[in-house]
Amino acid sequence: MTPVETMLTKYGWIGIGLTFGFAAKYALLIKRGVRVKAWLVVADVMLLPIIALIAYWICEAIGLRGEGAAITTALSTVSADRLLRLITERFLKRAEAIADILLPALPKAD
Repeated sequence: MTPVETMLTKYGWIGIGLTFGFAAKYALLIKRGVRVKAWLVVADVMLLPIIALIAYWICEAIGLRGEGAAITTALSTVSADRLLRLITERFLKRAEAIADILLPALPKAD
C-alpha cells in the first residue's frame, strides 16, 4: 500500500464524518431559521482540526473503525461547541487539581 492509501484507510472515515457532520450542523441551523454568515462558517472551519483530534481520540479509546468512526466524528462535529466546552472544563479542573498538589498553598502574610 502506498502512503496515501494507508492514510486514507486510517483517517478516511474521520474525514467523511467531519464532512457530513459539518453539513448536518448547518442544515440544522438553517432549519431553525438562523442566518448563516461567513464568519460563522470560518469559525467552524477553524474548529474542525481540534474536533478531528477529539473524534480520533474517542474512536481509538472505544476501538471504533469504519462507519462507527464516521458516525462518532459526525456527531462530534454537530455538537462541537458543547463538546469543546465540556472537555475544556474537565481539563481545567484536572489542571487545577494537579496544580494544588504540586504547588502547596503559600502562607498568608499577617
